[in-house]
Amino acid sequence: MGTDNLVERIWHCINRQSSDGDDGSMKLSEISDEFKNFIDEIPGGFLVYRADESEEIVYANRALIRIFGCNNMQEFLKYTGNSFKGIVHPEDLGEVEASIRYQIEHSADQIDSVEYRIIDVNGNVHRIDDYGRLIRSEVLGDIFMCS
Repeated sequence: MGTDNLVERIWHCINRQSSDGDDGSMKLSEISDEFKNFIDEIPGGFLVYRADESEEIVYANRALIRIFGCNNMQEFLKYTGNSFKGIVHPEDLGEVEASIRYQIEHSADQIDSVEYRIIDVNGNVHRIDDYGRLIRSEVLGDIFMCS
């Protein structure tokens, strides 16, 4: 299975979209809730965000939302400004983004690994190890998937 096909299936599952199966694709609505629950319960954070200037957050699992001390996705998006830029400690952001760009440009697999600080809603600072991969998709556009 190609990376784009996998990403598109994940995207559909997370967003509870389904195919009617008329085009030969599997009916994703049957597995979407189970798959989303699986991703939500992965130990550690899981984040999907757009690989463009906005760095808009597409998805965050429950573990990441909890790490930030938020109660739900809406609170998390508001707290972070709905952007990866709002996740990384402001003092670390420039270096983190430069490191991600450099690693992606110099990696055949378009994988990066960065460490940075975050500030949760209570003002506590936490260190994060972030392992990401740039996914290029005609349907979704370029996105980063991070754990």
